[in-house]
Amino acid sequence: MAPHTSNVVVMLSFLLLSLSLSPAVYARNNLCDDTTDTNNYIKNGGFEDDADLVQAALAGTEREGMYLYMEPSDWTRTGWNIIALNGNAPWGGLSSQVGSYFCVLQRSFASIEQTVTGLKKDREYELSFLAAARPRYGYAEKLSVYVNNKEVLAENEPFEGFRREKVVVQADSNGEMKIKFQNLSPPGLDSSVFIDDIQLRIQRDCGEGAICMVENEQSTDYMCSCALEEYTGTATTNTKASCTHVVNTLEDVKKSVGVVDKKVDSVTDLLEKGIAVVDARQNETSQALLDKITSLENKLQKLMDNDLDDLDKRIKNNLNQINKNVGDIKKAQDTADDNTKTLTNLKQALKKALVDIKDVSSGRNPNFEPEFVGADGTVKITVANKAHVQVNEENILVEPEIQDMVKTSIEGILRDISDAM
Repeated sequence: MAPHTSNVVVMLSFLLLSLSLSPAVYARNNLCDDTTDTNNYIKNGGFEDDADLVQAALAGTEREGMYLYMEPSDWTRTGWNIIALNGNAPWGGLSSQVGSYFCVLQRSFASIEQTVTGLKKDREYELSFLAAARPRYGYAEKLSVYVNNKEVLAENEPFEGFRREKVVVQADSNGEMKIKFQNLSPPGLDSSVFIDDIQLRIQRDCGEGAICMVENEQSTDYMCSCALEEYTGTATTNTKASCTHVVNTLEDVKKSVGVVDKKVDSVTDLLEKGIAVVDARQNETSQALLDKITSLENKLQKLMDNDLDDLDKRIKNNLNQINKNVGDIKKAQDTADDNTKTLTNLKQALKKALVDIKDVSSGRNPNFEPEFVGADGTVKITVANKAHVQVNEENILVEPEIQDMVKTSIEGILRDISDAM
C-alpha cells in the first residue's frame, strides 16, 4: 500500500472514532445570536485556510498531512504554533468535530493574536471557542484569553477532550477588539493546549447594560440579564431588559468622595496651620510670660533689697532712738528719784515746820528751832510770834507766804517730773 493511501486510512479511522462521540459536547447554542447579523467576525477561526500547506507537510512519511509548525493565516503567533489534523495520532488523536484542523499552542507562553475591526462599540459580542489539553502529557495545562489586553478568561484548565468556552466582550471606543489566546502552563513542561472554532458574533440587543445568556446548550429560551459593569436591573426571558446605569451615581459618589477628600485635606491643612500658629503664639506667650516673671522677680528683688536696707536703717534709727529714750528715761527716773527724795525730805521738813508753826500759833512754844536733814545738810528754822521766821538766822516770810511758796515749789517739781516721764 502506498504511503499516501495508508495516511488516508489512518485519517478515516480517526474520523470514525470522532463521529462516535456525542456532538452535544461541542455544539454551540445560538439563541443569543443577533438574527439580523449572523457574521463571524473572526478570520480563519477554524484554521482551515492553511489546509493546503498542512496536507503537503511531512510528505513521504507516515505523518504526511497530519500537522505543521507554522503561523496561522490572519493570526500573529508567539512561540511554537502548530496546525494539526483532527484525530491525528501524534497529538493524541483528539477531534474537535468542527472542520478538519485545530491549532496547537505548544509550551508555556505560546500564543496567537488577531485584531478585529469594524465592530459596534455599544453592543455585546460573544467570543466562543473549543479548547482541549494534549492527552497523556500531564494535567498542568492552562489557557488564558485576553481582549484588548484585559484577561477575560483566567488560566482555564482544558480537559483531555474538546469543550466549548465562551465569554461576553465589548469593542473599544474605536470599534476594535484585539483577541489573544495564550498557553500559561508552567514553564519547562511540554504542555500543549488545543483551540478551534473561534467565533465572535454580535449578540441579541437585550437593551442597554444587558447581555444575552442561555442556561445550557440545550436551552430553548434566552435570558436578558443586566450583568454588565455599572448596570443593575431585573433579568427578562426572550425580551429586552430594562437596566439602570449606575455609573453616574458612582461618578457622583467618586466626585463627592473627592470633594470630601479635598475638604478633609483643606481642614487638615487649616488645623495644621492653626496648630502651628497656636504653638508659635504659645511659645511667644510663654516667653513673654517668662520675661515678665523675670522682670517682676528683678523688681521684687530690688524692692526687697531697698526695703530691707531702708528697714534696716529704720530699725537701727529706732533702736538708737529707743536707746536714747531709755537713757533719757533713766535720767528722768534718776532725776525723779532725786526729786522724790528731796520732796519727801521737804515734805517731812515742812510738815514739821507747819506743825511747829501751828503749835506756835497756839502759844505752846513761841520760840523753837526745829531741825531736819535735807539735801544740803542741816537746816535751822526759827519762828517768832507768828511773824517772820528765820532759817539759819535769815528772815523769811510768815506762815501764809511760806505755804504759797511751798505750794508753788511743789507744783514746779511735779511738772518737772511729769515732763521727764
